[in-house]
Amino acid sequence: MGNMFEYIHQIEFRKIPAGYFSFGLEWSKKEFVEKADRYKIPIEWLIKEVPANQVFLDDFEISETQITVGMMADFYKDNPKLTIPEEIQSNIDQQNMKLPAYPVSYETALAFCSWLSFVLGEVIDLPTEPEWEKSAKGMRGNIFPWGDEENHEIPNIRVGGIKSTPQNVKSCTQNVSDYGVYDLAGNVEEWTRSFNKPYKNNKIVYSDQLNYPILRGGTCEHAIDLARSTRRHGNHPSLYTGFRVVKRKNLNNLTSHMYELNQDHRLIAKGDFILGKISSIGEDHISIHLVNDSYAKVSLDTIPTHVIELFGSFKNKDSEMLLKVEKVEGENYHCTKPTLEEIDTFLASNPVAGVRRS
Repeated sequence: MGNMFEYIHQIEFRKIPAGYFSFGLEWSKKEFVEKADRYKIPIEWLIKEVPANQVFLDDFEISETQITVGMMADFYKDNPKLTIPEEIQSNIDQQNMKLPAYPVSYETALAFCSWLSFVLGEVIDLPTEPEWEKSAKGMRGNIFPWGDEENHEIPNIRVGGIKSTPQNVKSCTQNVSDYGVYDLAGNVEEWTRSFNKPYKNNKIVYSDQLNYPILRGGTCEHAIDLARSTRRHGNHPSLYTGFRVVKRKNLNNLTSHMYELNQDHRLIAKGDFILGKISSIGEDHISIHLVNDSYAKVSLDTIPTHVIELFGSFKNKDSEMLLKVEKVEGENYHCTKPTLEEIDTFLASNPVAGVRRS
């Protein structure tokens, strides 16, 4: 690279050794209900982490920190036709070069990876969910990157309802995984290469309108739930959205077999559980997109009051709600909001996940 770029040379990589690790979480009604109650979120946002699969990953390298403002400044300098987001330009002007770059779109993050691949002569990409999660869990399978303790003082997150703002990378010195990777929790959330699909052996059908790239790690404006190593999100990217990169031996290690690809095109049957997208909330019903062009209208009378209040507390109407198909009549789907007992029975009946190799 010579002296052509000022900040790209500051990218440090940490090697993640080859081997098996537990990707995802095993379903436990008691533990998941406790999480949903503690974090004041719908349980369907958590069951996307189920089930755990034993996954083999080849060794790879992941950037020690999130990509910084300085590194993005080099990228934009070498690609002058690209428009620089206002926040990034402001931080460049203020010489905040060690801040994680935000906001960065998914497309820009991929473009940066392509550019850096050319600059370094290496295979540079966004981490897949398994790569990101293994980097966060470390050798011990940590609940949080630093360990199993829910410590609000370690990451840069929202505490007591008070939002923070991004800090320079590596400012939170304890916010580091077993592999020496910093800031995997809080600060800015991070794009992954993976899209929102159910894990293998999770039979829940996902609305194709929820086919978004997954973000990991949460931000300085989110609470500690999003800082967990297994937490999946991304339906509503924050202003504080950034990324880190991985270096692979080749382009084939993407573990795409971990997801039920193209499952949204199959016929819906009675007894199916569907993670749908709320399209509108009326006075007496909620309209929810299922798959393809199908919708279900669920009467508010059939949904517990506390559940309606919980979804109502989130301003985005296109939240994800879990439904159970009770009856299919032609193109009409009669659905209900499943009870915890029904969810427990359904998830507990999923086959035990086996060892899978990427």
